Amino acid sequence: GGDILKDKKTLLAIHALAKDTQLANWFGNEHADKVNAVRDIFKKTGAKAYAEERMRHYYQNALSSLKLAGGNEAIQKELSGFAAFLIERES
Repeated sequence: GGDILKDKKTLLAIHALAKDTQLANWFGNEHADKVNAVRDIFKKTGAKAYAEERMRHYYQNALSSLKLAGGNEAIQKELSGFAAFLIERES
């Protein structure tokens, strides 16, 4: 909810704005229901699913590039583990 409260223009927000201009009404708004309302818009517009799909896409690209780069196997394993941590963590 922090990004929502700070009116950050995240991938979620940009995607949702392209589909539903109602989101713009929440920017600069300090209403108590802001976080829930914006999350509902993200779900309704498919922004959450879109962002998750893009995340998986870039994660797979990163792993493929890491494999192609070759080099020290221990370092590759460490970087792969870090990427997995980033993708699996709660947001």
